[in-house]
Amino acid sequence: TGRIFASTTAGLLLVETKLAQTSRSKKLALAAVLTDGKPLKTDSAHFLKKAFIVPPGVKYLTLRFSDFDFDGKTSPLFSYRLDGFDETWRETDQPEITFTGLPPGKYRFWVKALGKDGSQLEPISVSLRIRPPWHATWWAYSLAVLLASSLIFWVRRNELRRKLEHAENLHLKELDALKTSLYANVTHEFRTPLTLILGEAEQARFDADRLDKQGFLEKLGIIERSGRRLLQLVNQMLDLRKLEAGALQPDWQQGDVVPLLRLIADGFQSLAKSKGIELIFQENLGWLIMDYDADKLQKVVSNLLSNAVKFTPKSGKVSLKLSRENGEKLPSGASQPPLEGWLLIEVSDTGAGISQEDLPRIFDRFFQAKSAAH
Repeated sequence: TGRIFASTTAGLLLVETKLAQTSRSKKLALAAVLTDGKPLKTDSAHFLKKAFIVPPGVKYLTLRFSDFDFDGKTSPLFSYRLDGFDETWRETDQPEITFTGLPPGKYRFWVKALGKDGSQLEPISVSLRIRPPWHATWWAYSLAVLLASSLIFWVRRNELRRKLEHAENLHLKELDALKTSLYANVTHEFRTPLTLILGEAEQARFDADRLDKQGFLEKLGIIERSGRRLLQLVNQMLDLRKLEAGALQPDWQQGDVVPLLRLIADGFQSLAKSKGIELIFQENLGWLIMDYDADKLQKVVSNLLSNAVKFTPKSGKVSLKLSRENGEKLPSGASQPPLEGWLLIEVSDTGAGISQEDLPRIFDRFFQAKSAAH
């Protein structure tokens, strides 16, 4: 303190003065936050709350504090820690702390000032949230999951579509093969009735002078039956609706099967006679009422007789034999015996026969044994 005397017109003026001592704040405060050496852009509200959002990609994060003499004579020490990264308290005599390469996440920074005499100021804390890069955000993950799900769905959908297209193509190929097979079968079966018609017509022309009315009517009957067989084959070619179902179902009918088989055998008599072959029809049943598909039965038996006559040499014999078997003896391919027995149809001939090596292929379509006569 001091006194100042000054002379004025009114007299002597006394002024007492007191020098004010200044000192720095005794409270620790956050001075600045730097990212890669540049001040972090933030608003005043976040700065006052000591809550900062750090953008992604920052390599160096610096926190700077108020620089002052702790007791006016000595500089303080700072003790700090970063929750979420390093829980250990560490000391420094510098009023700023720099962290390098902090990963994205939430942190809380604590710092306190320590005097060399052991005194300290109240610590302060700073809330930090380092934002992840865009590709590591929740919406980026959600978008990635959405894109991956969409890609998987697209791939699976295309795979399913390809499988369906492949299955459809296979079905179309099978259908085409079935149609081709039908045409081939029907064309192949045209030979038998055509051969019978031509054979009967030729024989009737040669034997016109020697044939009586009954013999002529018999030949006309064979020609008529063969013609009807041809018409039936043509109708089968035109009726392709059965193919769309994938199978030709049997047309069962109940009746006496013996007359049908006799008619089939009689239809080959003229062909067999023209080749000098004896065709024998054997049966001791008289009649037999059963369920059968007349069309398919005629196909099978006619094909067997046609091959037998074709590959039997002159003066040979072809036999069509019918017999009824009881339920104790199983037919080939049956899992259990029929309740009332079954019909056995046997076609035999005196031709060369089929070798053992060709037997496994007897049901291959249009297969002919190598040893067969031409």
